[in-house]
Amino acid sequence: MKILSDVIHYTETIETIIFIGLFIYAIVLWGNGIAPVLYRLGNGLANRKIAIFAKGDNRSSLKNLLLDSGLFKEKNMVPRCL
Repeated sequence: MKILSDVIHYTETIETIIFIGLFIYAIVLWGNGIAPVLYRLGNGLANRKIAIFAKGDNRSSLKNLLLDSGLFKEKNMVPRCL
């Protein structure tokens, strides 16, 4: 009975190690696939000119919201009147 218990224990340990290794591998693969896309998207948003179509207080509120998000720079914002 002791031998069977030892075999089950070692089997569970090996399965856990394999699972942890595959989980880390999956995270690395996902990161390598999605990170470049997110990086390029962020650069595209940060370096493009955007037009803000709004009136009065809504314009300043929208502009502040976009600046606070950190995705856009103030020099890239162009106010437009409706």
